[in-house]
Amino acid sequence: MATQHQTPEMAQVERLYAVRGPAAVAAWLEALPYLVSLLCEARDQIDAAFGPHTRVALEVIEDAEVEGWNQLCALVDLDDEARAIEGFRRLEQWWIEAMPIAADKLAILIDHR
Repeated sequence: MATQHQTPEMAQVERLYAVRGPAAVAAWLEALPYLVSLLCEARDQIDAAFGPHTRVALEVIEDAEVEGWNQLCALVDLDDEARAIEGFRRLEQWWIEAMPIAADKLAILIDHR
């Protein structure tokens, strides 16, 4: 889905993820462009861990307890707790290796909305 915040990087991300709050996500990626390649790699890893048709949304989430602290979150849409646990086990080693690159600016979470 094209937005008014369209850059080549944002277009690439929107092909891989549903984007909640595109202005905030676009600003986040503009400020932290190294996350675009990590998001591309993450999508491949998420597909391998949870299945290729797993819905994943991106959203910049503000921490209600820590003023001024935000994080871009890849929210994996799963209702099945067993599938979520098994998928995270498969994703874990890659994510441990990727965490220093993410530098607390990206998180991968299960979304139960």
